[in-house]
Amino acid sequence: MEKVILTVGYARSGKSTVAHYLEEKCGYKRIGFSDFIANELAKRNLEITKNNMVSYGEQFRNELGKDYLIKQVLKEAEGNDKVVISGTRLMREYDAIKEKFSNAKMILVSSQEKQRFERRKDQSKTFEEFVARDKEDEKAYGMCEVFAKNDYEIENSGSLEDLLKKVDEIIEKESE
Repeated sequence: MEKVILTVGYARSGKSTVAHYLEEKCGYKRIGFSDFIANELAKRNLEITKNNMVSYGEQFRNELGKDYLIKQVLKEAEGNDKVVISGTRLMREYDAIKEKFSNAKMILVSSQEKQRFERRKDQSKTFEEFVARDKEDEKAYGMCEVFAKNDYEIENSGSLEDLLKKVDEIIEKESE
């Protein structure tokens, strides 16, 4: 039986850090929704920025079908015993993953806005713009509905070591 973990959270909450850790420490195949968009931006010699990722992601969905990205993610997941999928934002994407992998577990990685802003201040001019971007994402994607489906929540307010210790605790619990 496959082990599938979803890591979700707002920008710079630590979801990708958790996914990379599961890949490196536990041998999970890491798949990120944003990776598909970033690869396409690179092919087109476009800068990989938050704004380009959002606008191109929408363009991608509109041109190739609303379910194109999730189909790519599921295709990439096939044939792997352990998979971590990072960045699920839409309920239809979550539902498609749960339909294919009913045993999938979701880890919501959360962190205070100020901490997340400090982690990405190079990408947002002001704190207010950063918070506004979160609100835009919530409205555009309905992320809160996805977040509410979490099996585990990690508050990422301490050190990297603290975060990874919490991930280890979840992995241990899931191994029982």
